[in-house]
Amino acid sequence: MKEYSLGSPLWRSWYDAAFYRSVASVWRAKAVLYLAVLLIGLSIPGLVKIQVSLHAGMKFFRQKIAAQIPDMTIVKGEVHTPEEKPYVVRLKPGDEPFIVIDTTGKTQLLSSSGPSILVTRSQILMRKSVTETRIYDLSNVRFFSIDQERLDAWTQKLEKWLPVFLFPFIEGFWFVSRILTAVFFALVGLVLVAWLEAELHFAALLSLAIVSMTPSLILQTVLEAGSKHFPYQGLFFFALSFGYFLFAVNAATDKMVE
Repeated sequence: MKEYSLGSPLWRSWYDAAFYRSVASVWRAKAVLYLAVLLIGLSIPGLVKIQVSLHAGMKFFRQKIAAQIPDMTIVKGEVHTPEEKPYVVRLKPGDEPFIVIDTTGKTQLLSSSGPSILVTRSQILMRKSVTETRIYDLSNVRFFSIDQERLDAWTQKLEKWLPVFLFPFIEGFWFVSRILTAVFFALVGLVLVAWLEAELHFAALLSLAIVSMTPSLILQTVLEAGSKHFPYQGLFFFALSFGYFLFAVNAATDKMVE
């Protein structure tokens, strides 16, 4: 039985019955390793999109929102600003206030038409809904300061490191979801091979299920990179993966040799 390289499924999974027979015969842990490597490679376009969106979001925050936030210092639970007056932060010019920083005590309540966040002399109030407001007491804060330079540094670090932090979680979720789908396909495959009276064990079926997902995963990545979507897209790609799995099972149970 011919041995195929780890990169072979990228093109052979689309059409090659002989390749699927080899996968069923000798691929086991190799199939799991292949899935992990494939998902890392296919996640690159998505990570690039996240980075671009994050850069735009941080740029908007620095230029449009952070610029409206005054220098603040919290000393022994008390907020201090350059002037004793309300500072209003709006997401867009003309919008209702989003954040109000008021150490004078003139702004007392977070009404439905008021700011979503209110910073007073000693508290931070956040309106989560019309009926729910969270209050955070600052009495335990001994010292904290914030200014434009520090806000700029924070946003730059967030822009740089957030994708790195998210990467393992995104990859882990994607990997586990694909493994679970492969297990489901393999269980269905057990019923199928029993009906066909073929000798194909669960490990072989799992390997076939993993590798046969390749065309679907590649097509999904191409569409996502182009921001293209269509109705029932998830169902379509599930059916495509299952169709290729049936093709793989049929190839693996074929008694013909190369």
